[in-house]
Amino acid sequence: KSKVVAELQGICNQALQVLKSHLVPTASDAETKSFFLKMQGDYYRYLAEFADPEAKAQAAAGANEAYTAGMQAAEGLSSVHPVRLGLSLNYSVFQHEVNGDTKSAEFTASNALHLASQEIGSADEAFKNDALLTMQLLQDNLELWKQ
Repeated sequence: KSKVVAELQGICNQALQVLKSHLVPTASDAETKSFFLKMQGDYYRYLAEFADPEAKAQAAAGANEAYTAGMQAAEGLSSVHPVRLGLSLNYSVFQHEVNGDTKSAEFTASNALHLASQEIGSADEAFKNDALLTMQLLQDNLELWKQ
């Protein structure tokens, strides 16, 4: 098990290095920046999921920072944009699973779902199917978390 964990940590740390040193700083538009910040948050979340308590706290802080910055960047996108919805989905899962903060997870998911529901009727056809799938995942999570 420790060999697998070490390998996963190595992969996550390599990805985070590229994201933090090259990809996020050079992202020039809301879509690209929020996508790379989502990825950064995801890799920190993966680290947090199999880390010891001290390392978990550090990885969780990194994930929270990246997801929060990603959510701010994503405000420049349509509420049904797949990157914005995917970011909201992953951030809410992080809040629930890693932070144990179901209330915040429910807020993040329900806010994204509410905003997307208002815009789905006029959504670009290229986004509509992805948006509907992600909206269903958000709804499924909300139902699970409220049990």
